[in-house]
Parts: sequence; structure tokens; C-alpha cells
Amino acid sequence: MDSEFAVQPESDVVAERTLPTILLVDDDETIRESLAWRLENLSYRVLPAALGRDALRLARQEPLDAVILDICLPDIDGLQICRMLMEDRRTADVPVIMLSAIDESDIVRRCREVGGLFFLAKPFDLNVLVAVLEQAVRDRRYWMRDCG
Repeated sequence: MDSEFAVQPESDVVAERTLPTILLVDDDETIRESLAWRLENLSYRVLPAALGRDALRLARQEPLDAVILDICLPDIDGLQICRMLMEDRRTADVPVIMLSAIDESDIVRRCREVGGLFFLAKPFDLNVLVAVLEQAVRDRRYWMRDCG
């Protein structure tokens, strides 16, 4: 039987729905693909996007546990995307981890002003990003379960 027509076992479907869902937004294909691969191997469901408009569309369609967002995108500035996510009731409580190679003294403040929870400078240590992501997802799930 062709695998594309095979019925997925119910336990796999349920398991996929319970995996933390991460929206990964970066126009650098190498970063996006390598980070997606690493996160999927750590049991995250990754929704990759190279453009801001695609990220906003995905964020409105899918329940998210966290967003990893590059600031410098070709179509919409990552700071603007973060602000839009924080203003939308569907995504206002989703933690955003901002990434950037921008070397400006006030970049962390600007990220926090628009609702970014964490900021990591590029190039970043992948282990640090994973640790920050794990904490953000754990905290969000705690608040959603106990306080939401």
C-alpha cells in the first residue's frame, strides 16, 4: 500500500497535536532548516516561515506554544511582526524569542517594548536557544493550565 494513503494511527495523530508547536521565522534558509531539524528531533512541531506575511498567516491558523523570530526579514520587520502578534488576542500570550545580528545598543529594549520575551544575538549558541525555548514553552503551558 502506498504510504501517502496509509491511515495514520490515532496515537500518532494525538501525539502530534500535543507536541509543542513553534513558529520559526527566519529568511536565512540554512538557519531555518538546521534549527527546524534540531527542534523536530527534540520533539517540537515546527512551522517554518521565511517571510513575515507567511508567519502572520500561520500564527492566525495554528495554536502556537512559542515563536522564534528574526528581526531582519525581507518583507516585514520582525519588531513589527512581534507587535502585531501581541495585539492579536489569538497570539498575545505566546512567548516570542527574537533573534538578530543587529548591533545596536538599544535592540533589547526595542524587542521588549514590542512584546518580545527574550533576545538572542546572532550568531547564537544553539544550546542556549533550546534552553530558552524550553523554559518559555514550560512557563506558557503552566500559565495556560493553572491560570488560563
